[in-house]
Amino acid sequence: MDTRKTRFARAALTALTLTAGLLLPTTGTATAAATAGCYRASCENEDPQDMGCAADAFTAAWAGGNVELRFSPQCQAAWTRVNDANGAGQVSWRLRSLYSNGVPRQTYDYAGNYGGVGWSKMSDDGDGLLAEACYKVINQPEVCSPRY
Repeated sequence: MDTRKTRFARAALTALTLTAGLLLPTTGTATAAATAGCYRASCENEDPQDMGCAADAFTAAWAGGNVELRFSPQCQAAWTRVNDANGAGQVSWRLRSLYSNGVPRQTYDYAGNYGGVGWSKMSDDGDGLLAEACYKVINQPEVCSPRY
């Protein structure tokens, strides 16, 4: 039996469902950003693993065979990851953040006797910013990735 009350209830329920759909985030970006512990500037000097940014990261560029420039789309942040499983000895690596015109903004430097996998802290790498990863073995020239 299709009464006026039933039709009104259906119409109200449909309107409520449509309104709720407009108000609730439905994109993967909004959901992914909510799961990360930081976004852009709030990621500065934070650990990518601790903040959840490593989960969606990809290698944006390489600096030689041992160093990656990693980027997280959900966090809009970059960091350097070093894989020196051979234990090259005294090494240094850095993450350099630059403005889009090439002017340096922030640098995170690391050095020591190292063998294994490690990473730098993160830097904001959203619109208008670039990052590069660099790696140096003692008595050899520094090698840097393309900027991303």
